[in-house]
This record gives sequence, structure tokens and C-alpha cells, in this order.
Amino acid sequence: MKLVKNYVTMMAKTFALTLLTVAVFTSCKKDKDVSADQPSSIEGKWTGMRGDGNETPDYDFRFTIKKGGSIDATNANGAVKGSGSWTLNGTEFIAQYQFVAPLLTKYMIKGTYDKTSGKLTGVWGFDDGFYDEGTWYLNKQL
Repeated sequence: MKLVKNYVTMMAKTFALTLLTVAVFTSCKKDKDVSADQPSSIEGKWTGMRGDGNETPDYDFRFTIKKGGSIDATNANGAVKGSGSWTLNGTEFIAQYQFVAPLLTKYMIKGTYDKTSGKLTGVWGFDDGFYDEGTWYLNKQL
């Protein structure tokens, strides 16, 4: 009888340990890396306005932000006017692009991405590194 009791106790302990091990491994999962998803949240078509100096933005401003850090400046018909690159570090958005020939003008834009409103806002400049030419805003198109 004592042998049976010891065997049952050992089996109960083994079963409990097995259940505990299964529970630990099935309940633990890796947290999703939020920063890995962040760039994809801004990919797509964006439209808005750009202003010169202290003026209220009133010039058409459009971009297609692509995977892999490339960006296209486009017109209202979707034709590419210029191309370049972009980065998003937290909420800070920075892009550089150059118009296609014959203009070849280089631009830099710097701004903030507000995930809640789905809006980009910032300042712009030429390739001199200063963002002192005016302001802009963009809204993501669905």
C-alpha cells in the first residue's frame, strides 16, 4: 500500500510540474516591437499645404511615402515631381528630396508625426541645411 501511495504522490507531483511548465510556456509571448510598426504607419499618400516664410500654408504639397525610406513628391495627378529619402525617429520626421530635371532643386523637410491625428506638420528649407523657408502640413489619404 505504501508503494502505491508513493507512486501516486510522485505521479501527482509530475503531473503538477508538467501543467505548470505548459502554463508558463504558453502564457509567455514576446511583446510586439512598436518601433518596427511605426514606419509602416506613415507609408502611403499624403496631401497638404506648404507656405513661404510666415505665411499661412497655401501651396499644394503632396508626397508618397514608401517602404524602405524612399519618398516621392507628386503633383495633383500623382505624377512624380521629385524623389528622395525619409526617416521617422519616434515622432520626428525628416525627408530630403530633389526635383526631377530640369529644375533639380533640393529640398529638406522636418516635422512631427502625430499618430493620434494622423497628421505631419513641420518646416522646410533648401539643401543648405536650414529649415527657414516656411511651414507645411500633410494629412494621410485613405
